[in-house]
Amino acid sequence: MLPPKILRQVSERIDTVLVRARNGISKSALGLLDLLEALSRDLNSPADLREPILSEGSKAFFASLKERIRQKMDIADQRAAELANRSPDSDEDTEEHAGRISARLQRLEYLPLDHQDPCSKWILEAIQKTAAISTAPASRTERTNDVYYLMPFAIMPSISLRYGDGASMADRDDKRLRTSKGTGKKVDYEYFVGSRELGSGENSGDAPSKEKVNRDFIATIKLAISQIRKSKMEVFQDVPVADRCKDATETAAMITPPFFVIERHTIHFYILCEIGSEIFAFKKCGGITFSSVHQEILPFAGLARQFLLFQQLVIQSNTAVDLAKLRMQEDMALHLPVPINIDFWGGGGPLPVTPIKRDLVRPRAIRRASVAIAGPTPVKEKAIVDSPEFGSPSRSGDQS
Repeated sequence: MLPPKILRQVSERIDTVLVRARNGISKSALGLLDLLEALSRDLNSPADLREPILSEGSKAFFASLKERIRQKMDIADQRAAELANRSPDSDEDTEEHAGRISARLQRLEYLPLDHQDPCSKWILEAIQKTAAISTAPASRTERTNDVYYLMPFAIMPSISLRYGDGASMADRDDKRLRTSKGTGKKVDYEYFVGSRELGSGENSGDAPSKEKVNRDFIATIKLAISQIRKSKMEVFQDVPVADRCKDATETAAMITPPFFVIERHTIHFYILCEIGSEIFAFKKCGGITFSSVHQEILPFAGLARQFLLFQQLVIQSNTAVDLAKLRMQEDMALHLPVPINIDFWGGGGPLPVTPIKRDLVRPRAIRRASVAIAGPTPVKEKAIVDSPEFGSPSRSGDQS
């Protein structure tokens, strides 16, 4: 068990990661969700908004939401005036309350909404897709919940989803470091940025046992750990821990893959990070009951917020991998050995020195054949002398 001080530091570090991720979410998408939540009592259900979106278009739909906000501002001002006339003694409290409401509505009126923003489009598409939930069968299964309730949100605009018991490559590679026949864990939801795996999710079913829920929860934690290890292998490769760049190590600590676990009709979101050498910590960052996302605005907006945060955590982790990899490469380039060209000089040149050329390529040695040549061995003849000084040529043994 870690000391309370260390636990507090870990919690603050994870909160910093979450705040940074929330600040990175599209302002237009967050503004749209704020408007929907503020108008939750005036709007019937997300499914009822499908027709206005299709008929008016996104730009006109945004304008209609802001017009509703202006109408609420007028009603709030009239209500505040009526209360002030009825209760003169409480004018100060009434005016303060009316001022807070007016300030909040004015902020909503001037929210930046972009009808071309990918995340804002994703929210509008999710609203339209939730209309199909009303046709879902009464007896639901694990995959029924996935298709009708979660797929409108789980398919994100900026990250890729592989759905349906695919084997995790990060888990496979992590296991193969220890065993030669490691296979990746099969996971329901697996998220990628390019070919890099940095997020996951598991559905425990519509009526799971406690053991099944715990088993899936532990499996998703292990999978997130494998994703961190795989990302760090990409960053540091075979560089020993003692030789790793400090900047790259600190940046790699920002690799925090998110994951979620679905239990019946509730989805729980978590984030995992490495707080030391092979020491990991996770924290819950949200939970939503999704059984009424097609009937009520608040659950719909809450689930959309959680998946937008999930996407941003995946993108943020991918950016951390790229940045840590770049810093590690820059550090390695600084420590590469510098080649030195040395020339050897000798006397005799115009200075008077000349370079000595040394051929480092040695001539090939000629060896005798190791296999006998067929036939008799030739006999060398003696030299024949043919010169006027010595007379006619003669051989040893000739008679004059």
